[in-house]
Parts: sequence; C-alpha cells; structure tokens
Amino acid sequence: MMEGSRKKVVWSVAFILVAAAAVVLAQSEEGAVAYRQRIMSANGASMGAINDILKFKLPVSNEHIAAHAETIHRESQLLADAFKAQVTAGETRALPEMDFLRAMTEGIGPDGTIFYPVFPYTAFTKMTRQDVLDLKAYLFSVPAVKQENKPPELGFPFNIRSGLHAWRLLNFDSGTFEPDGDQSEEWNRGVYLSMALAHCGECHTPRGTTGALDEEMPYAGSREGPESELAPNITPDQETGIGGWSLADIVWFLQTGFKPEGDDAQGLMGEVIEHGYMHLVESDLQAIAAYLKSLTPIRNVVEPSAQ
Repeated sequence: MMEGSRKKVVWSVAFILVAAAAVVLAQSEEGAVAYRQRIMSANGASMGAINDILKFKLPVSNEHIAAHAETIHRESQLLADAFKAQVTAGETRALPEMDFLRAMTEGIGPDGTIFYPVFPYTAFTKMTRQDVLDLKAYLFSVPAVKQENKPPELGFPFNIRSGLHAWRLLNFDSGTFEPDGDQSEEWNRGVYLSMALAHCGECHTPRGTTGALDEEMPYAGSREGPESELAPNITPDQETGIGGWSLADIVWFLQTGFKPEGDDAQGLMGEVIEHGYMHLVESDLQAIAAYLKSLTPIRNVVEPSAQ
C-alpha cells in the first residue's frame, strides 16, 4: 500500500460518526424534538453528537448542503486538500426531501454533480429513509450561518470529477441496511448502529490506495486514522484487539471512556464518547458490544508509521 498517499487522512468522520443520527442537547423546533425522541429511544444515536460538527464551525447553507456536501468533515487519502463546508441551513430552507436523500445516500447533488467521497455517503447509504429525513429536520432547525463555502483544491488528476464514476463502480454499494434474519434482533441493531450511524469502520478500518475501506480488514485498526491518530484494532483478537474485553467492558468503555485495565480514552475517541456514546441508552450499547464481539478476530498490530 502507498503509505505516502495516506499521511493526510484528517478530519475524517470521527465526529460525524454518531452525528448521522444524533441530536443536540436542546432543540425546540418540532422536527428536532421528534428526531431526539425517536432516535434516542429507537435508534440510540447520541445526544450532543451534532455539536461535534458545529464546534468545528461547519455550518451548511441550504443551497449548498448538497452541492458542496463533499467538502464536509474529512480529507481522504487522495482528496486531502478538500475544504470543509457549512452544515447549517442557510437563508433558503426549501431543499426537497428527495434531493437531500439523494445527496446523503447516493452522493449526487440536485444538479447531478457527483460528490467526492470525502463526504461519507458510502456510509450514509445504509441509513433508513426516515433516519435521514429526521437528520434533515434537525439540521434545518439549526440557526442559519451565512458563510461562503470554499471550493476543493485538488491536484490533477483528482480534480477531474468524471473519474469518480470509476471510483464509484469499484468502491460504492448503495442501499439501506438489511437485517440478517439468521441473527438476533440485538445483533442486527448493533450492526446498524455501528455501520450506518456510528460509522465505526470509517476510523477503525484501514484504507487502500484509492481511499476506500479495506474490506479484508474490517475494524482491524488503522495507523493513520482521523487527524493522523492511531485507530486501534477493535476485533476480538486476543493479542492485538479487544478479545480480552467482555461485553460489560465494552459497554463500560463507551459509557465512561475507561478501559478494563483502568486507562482512559484519549484524543478523538474521548470526545466521541463524551459527546456521543455516553448518551446512548444501555440496550444500544449492549447491541454494539454484541456485534463487535461477533466479528472475526484479525491479528493486526497498529503502530505509528515510520517517519
């Protein structure tokens, strides 16, 4: 793998992880209230996780929420110079539901523009239609901030959008998450939360040279996670992963940030727990833990890249 091409994996979806279906601590508008009540009780997305977006000054004007959505949140290996865009509703609030759905889950703007995969529509595509619309209801309830978006600054050949057609053919599978009838309701719940809402793999799965997740190494850890922080192996491997953790250990960690040995989460994971996971209902944390424990153990030592 081309390590040099991966050194600027920054501003990834660590903070949009739980934010894809999250709520702020206090919102009065009807859509936001309905979102908070339904998602917290039914989908377990964490209160306050949207604040992780807002604290990075990422307001989105309504007219740009789709057209420039590709510049939200993270730089991928090959698109490291893309700027972040706004994620609050702007002066106009008339973006049709279908346009928002298509942008979020298909990566295509109202005018047909194909988004760069720095906007994680590859993960959002697994969300249910109602969850996406609930997220829209929340985002459009946030006070508008008028701010001009900066265009991506990408070098050749990555500034040629037509090349995204090939990338999508190789790396993008659209479609809402489908429960596995052979698995328990709790397990399916854990998969949905981990993949569609929490996006655990966006940080904990290493990436290939095209910036796509390495499907052969799911959750096996990445030495160049968001903001160049190490993202540890969270498969149940006894030596390099969390195989020694019990279900209760995983739940406790997501609630408090404390590991079984007494160490605590630092950096971005600590923030994700503080603003996200610790607000989930315990049954959802248990579902996530059950799913993680069911993963195939992968031996992968995650260490800093050689400088």
